[in-house]
Amino acid sequence: MPHTRLHVVHVCRRFSGSSGGTTTSVRQFQSALGGQIVAFQDAADDFGNPNVVSVRCDPGWLGQTYGWADHRALASARCVLDRADLVVCHMLLQYHAQWAAKHARELGIPYWIVPHGTLDPYVFSYRAMRKRWWMKLVGERLVHESARVLFATRRESAKAESVVGRLHNTSTLPWPVQSIPLADKAERRAAIRRTLGIPESERVLLYVGRLQRMKRLIETVKAVGSAPDHGVSLIVVGPDGDLKRSEIEEFCQASGWSNIRFTGPIYGNELFDFYKAADGFISLSMKENFGHSVAEALAAGLPIILSPSIDLVPEITDVRCGWTLASTSEETVAKAIHDFWIASPELLAELGARGRHWVRTVLSPAAFEEHLRRLAFSDVSRYRGDTEHVEDGDPV
Repeated sequence: MPHTRLHVVHVCRRFSGSSGGTTTSVRQFQSALGGQIVAFQDAADDFGNPNVVSVRCDPGWLGQTYGWADHRALASARCVLDRADLVVCHMLLQYHAQWAAKHARELGIPYWIVPHGTLDPYVFSYRAMRKRWWMKLVGERLVHESARVLFATRRESAKAESVVGRLHNTSTLPWPVQSIPLADKAERRAAIRRTLGIPESERVLLYVGRLQRMKRLIETVKAVGSAPDHGVSLIVVGPDGDLKRSEIEEFCQASGWSNIRFTGPIYGNELFDFYKAADGFISLSMKENFGHSVAEALAAGLPIILSPSIDLVPEITDVRCGWTLASTSEETVAKAIHDFWIASPELLAELGARGRHWVRTVLSPAAFEEHLRRLAFSDVSRYRGDTEHVEDGDPV
């Protein structure tokens, strides 16, 4: 058994060709554990990858709002699941999780739940009736009967228990972050600032994420745009969400703010160039169960200005790698931006170095993979009754 390669199936909703937060995490889990991804999609997707199986959700209301798919659309996915040793359900409140957990139980194999913030009380502040009924009828049993519930932070775990009650099957494992080499930082910094028309002398804050009200993008734009310190600019990187780039650009133009730049969506190594071009990172989001962009900013050595609602904050407060805010009031945010502006280059470098060191130490992909494999081996061994090897924690 210690040398057996487990077949792990990762089941998710709206898997994207571009890197969104949950998609990034699903890829990280697949990279660590191997196996195939079963993705419930709103439209037919041919990923051209045998390790990603697309399930076409019903085009009607039930499919679009709940991710329901009929047995014909699920045929290929069921064949994949029939060969699984472990099923990992990413996110809740949708049919894919219900379907995957049901079949895992029928097969007598363990399944994991990775909520990705879907058990945060904030999520139940809108469309609450539908979500609470799903939890009552399906979700609570699904969570409590899982072999394991995995959270990215201690705060995410605590908030989830306020929704589903005390859990005895949890693990907290921060998501990994890819190392960002900085050898070409000066070159990329100069090139991007030149392209965007930002003077070298100006301090730059970076926002990375979908353009959403939940992420308090409007408040972020206002805080930088209206700041009396005209030496601070904001670069906004991300695709449209419930806010449109064109509308925010018009708002900035009408307000006379020329220090806000929008780039649209950028991914991969090209995105890393924008971290290299910035002097700091800002997120005033109402909710982040982890925050991939926050972790990437720290990996790039950027000081951070963060909302207290980001669940990674308690993990890094003692690291002293930037400004972790007590609130997102206008006064508090304005003071943090001012302090960022007047900070010496030496102080910013020191803050950035602390965050970068923390990422290398705590968010190592190798450590994530080793920990995840030990958990997988332990749970599969337990379900198989292979108690001889459960305690030794050998990796898969």
